[in-house]
Amino acid sequence: MLKKAGFTVLVILSFTALAYGYELLNTEQLALRMDAYLRLDLVSWKNVVDLDSHNRDDHTTYLGIDYGLAFDAEFKESGNEIYLRFERNGPYDYDAPLFIHNTLINSGGRVEPYRNTELLPQIEEFWLDNRLWGGFGLKTGLYIYEVGNGFSLNGGYENYGATLYYKTQDIFWRLYYCRPDLVYKNILGPRVEQEKDQGQKYEPNAANFFSTDLKITAGKQTFWPYVGMLADYTSAGKRYNLFAAPIKRDLLGTFGGAWEYAADNFTLKLEAARNFGYAQSEESEYKDIEHTGYMFYSGLSYVLGKFVPELQFLFCSGNKATLDIAGDPEAPYVSGKNRAFSYASPTNLNLGDTVTSSNADMLPIVAMGVPRLLLGIFSRPKL
Repeated sequence: MLKKAGFTVLVILSFTALAYGYELLNTEQLALRMDAYLRLDLVSWKNVVDLDSHNRDDHTTYLGIDYGLAFDAEFKESGNEIYLRFERNGPYDYDAPLFIHNTLINSGGRVEPYRNTELLPQIEEFWLDNRLWGGFGLKTGLYIYEVGNGFSLNGGYENYGATLYYKTQDIFWRLYYCRPDLVYKNILGPRVEQEKDQGQKYEPNAANFFSTDLKITAGKQTFWPYVGMLADYTSAGKRYNLFAAPIKRDLLGTFGGAWEYAADNFTLKLEAARNFGYAQSEESEYKDIEHTGYMFYSGLSYVLGKFVPELQFLFCSGNKATLDIAGDPEAPYVSGKNRAFSYASPTNLNLGDTVTSSNADMLPIVAMGVPRLLLGIFSRPKL
């Protein structure tokens, strides 16, 4: 019955996760800590790429691995902190397959087993948090920037950037800048060619990302407004553009806010955001593209003894498309508006592998394919 219906079959046959933390050193001047984890997944599914039950390549079982090792050093007198993390995982931070039965395909193409040096770790994250004066500080390096519940602006992957911040007990303000996609130009570890084939690679661009946010805590409530801008001046010939208009420059902005109420036995979360800005066309025969997407999220969790059930709801606007356009991956989208809620612009999808949302709490290990235009750049999760 399930086979005829074409539903995705996800069976986690085995799951092993090991985590370990140890305080290596603790003196009056320095605290040094090590954290490590190892995760093994044995996963089986079918009908992930499409709903054709006769497609034998879309019926897979694989064993995957994901591991990491991190060191955190805090200098107690100055308050400065240094962090370094090594990690090995697969395409787009999902597990790296060790053994595959049949063919492993995701929305980026075929995935082969990782072998030899491909299983060695790379430097995934490093940063220096330098305390300045008063509550001000400056954080620089390769790290993640995230706001709210992880659906807006950024948060999915590490980027080279800098953050000026001010922090007190109840207020945390940040001004953030990063250079998108630069992380893939010089990989700090073994180069995995198939990850480049999956789209995780450096694409020449002239993009910059700016953002500021303010997190205010008052008792059991937290209010978190934010605003950011992805300014992309990449030439039209170097863009992966879903729209027909050749783009000279694209200013994709997002403003929004998150609110959280954390009681003793339940937590309520709300968040809303909206895109603004426009993409300027190089040719007068095409309209400029206005960004008008929006998003709403709510989450509720309740403590019932040892169980914590959770309910989450996410609504995102999308572009209107005919069935012909949705079914043709090469058809350009002709419109003066981008109605899809976007963190990276659909006028340059090359930046989607670094400027992307995290929303890790809502991602399964495997999910169905990615609608190309109906959701724009706000993709459903991939393998």
